[in-house]
Amino acid sequence: MDLLSTKLHAPPVREKWVVRLRLLQKLNALVNQKLTLICAPAGYGKTTLLSQWINLRNEPVGWLTLDGSDNDITQFLRYFLAAIQQIDPDVVTLIPEMLLPPRPQSGSTIWIALINDLAASGKEFIIIILDDFQEVENQAVHDALGYLIEHMPDNLHLILATRADPPINLAQLRARGQLLELRAANLCFDIDEAEMFFQDVMGLPLAEEDVNALVQKAEGWVSGLQIAAIVLQNQSNLPKAVRAFVGSNRHILDYLAIEVIERPPESTQDFLCQTAILDDLEASLCDAITGRSDSRQILELLDRENQFIVALDDDRRWYRYHHLFADLLRNQLTRSQLELIPELHRRASQWFEEKGDIHTAVDHALQASDLTLASLQS
Repeated sequence: MDLLSTKLHAPPVREKWVVRLRLLQKLNALVNQKLTLICAPAGYGKTTLLSQWINLRNEPVGWLTLDGSDNDITQFLRYFLAAIQQIDPDVVTLIPEMLLPPRPQSGSTIWIALINDLAASGKEFIIIILDDFQEVENQAVHDALGYLIEHMPDNLHLILATRADPPINLAQLRARGQLLELRAANLCFDIDEAEMFFQDVMGLPLAEEDVNALVQKAEGWVSGLQIAAIVLQNQSNLPKAVRAFVGSNRHILDYLAIEVIERPPESTQDFLCQTAILDDLEASLCDAITGRSDSRQILELLDRENQFIVALDDDRRWYRYHHLFADLLRNQLTRSQLELIPELHRRASQWFEEKGDIHTAVDHALQASDLTLASLQS
């Protein structure tokens, strides 16, 4: 079977980009773990970081960019083996024959042969990177990868870059000290990185307070800051343009609409837009304003899939949307369901009144322009 070579090569490193030393140093420590998980929503620079790290290494790394076609377990195995052979062509040379039709060998048979072959190889350390792992949804692939991770030899290390946690036993790996994790909070640009980005990469002489304002508005989201830079390049009054930069900016709208909003089912899109009137999200509150009964499941799914939602407590009972994402959702709600907005605020007001939070109840009543309701609550 012919394999697409572009899936087996990391994207080239950008000529001008921020060198993320603090993250590169963390990646250099991965030799002590079995698995490195880089998990964050779209636009946090996962692939760019890995390409940068590979470029700084003196040893080859196996790379595989996954897509929907890799849900076929046989194809996944073929590409995985090809990624290993990028590092050492002499490893697993007999295994591809085991995958040939008409009757390819079972996944466990392949993994046993692979694990034994790697353990016996002369390679001191083999690193395999699976990028865009969220594209793989086939449980057979997840089970096969879990088997490999459980039994992998000491000279193999796996890196998964994904938008959502993979369905493998991360808790066990974490407890054993075998998991290195980089998440959205780690991948966000800090102030120093943002200053380097705006000045050195984009050539924008922003004042320190303007950089701080943009980082706070975007919450360090790399693509958000990139979009801001594109917008600002055409502005003569940079401080004024920074103040005007909000989530409803058309560039933000275009990016998030494609990468986030249009992916879930329509019913989930409605949930996102309707609950965006809330500063903080809780399952029963979301049920109350949307008329649904599955808000907890949706919130937990959004949390697992890193859909621009932030947990506010350790119990993951309360959440909020990323600020720019919330701006976008409110804009979408205004455009598509304007007449529903007052009713959503009334429902929220009644929920907070029942919970004894009179201040927030009155605030929502006022946003619904329902002065009668506000006067009854105050």
